Amino acid sequence: LFLSLLAMWGFQTRRWWLFAAAFLCVSLFNFDYSGNGILLMLIFFLCRERPALGAGLYILFWLPALWSGSPEDPLLAAGHAVDWTAFALLAAPFIFLPARTGIRVPKWFFYAFYPAHLLTIGVIRLAAGI
Repeated sequence: LFLSLLAMWGFQTRRWWLFAAAFLCVSLFNFDYSGNGILLMLIFFLCRERPALGAGLYILFWLPALWSGSPEDPLLAAGHAVDWTAFALLAAPFIFLPARTGIRVPKWFFYAFYPAHLLTIGVIRLAAGI
């Protein structure tokens, strides 16, 4: 996460060497989302004022996942393997369609929610013996 944020900061401040170094580091050393995470952050950042363009680039970004699955994959259908990351395409409407409900959530809520839901999952796993 730190390297991804460093890459985005390098991009915003036009420190291209820093952006390139962070991008190469996460790509070469196989961090969690690799360079893909940084590319997605760039799409969201550069298209924040143009959601239609952002949605199009997001969909184009994930299209190769429709043809990159392995033959041993349980999602194999009619000889066509789908990579599991193709399910990210299902998130596009939730990301790009406006949802102005008027509900106000305190900004600290999500800082507390993320670790709380991981703790809940951990407790369920312990209780289930998984």
